[in-house]
Amino acid sequence: MKLPECSTCSYQFKWKELSIFSRRKKCPQCGNFQYITTHSGWKIGAIGVVAAFLLIFIRIYSFYWSLFLGTLFFIVFIAIVPYYIELTDEEQPLF
Repeated sequence: MKLPECSTCSYQFKWKELSIFSRRKKCPQCGNFQYITTHSGWKIGAIGVVAAFLLIFIRIYSFYWSLFLGTLFFIVFIAIVPYYIELTDEEQPLF
């Protein structure tokens, strides 16, 4: 897995420059906006849905296990999602 590159100048983004809460990223090297592709948006969403279903099943055991594993899943989710982002220079529809 590697971090995404700017489709205009091939600048490889750093992990801290990629926020999962924004579909638009500005390249620090060339200044062009890069957009998350529809396909990578769906992959990121699927990872989140799987984590949510896992938490539902874990909730059966105890509140503290749910809280601990929910926090752990969130940290892992934030850590790995930038590696699943693909960027393009054109904004794509969500569906």
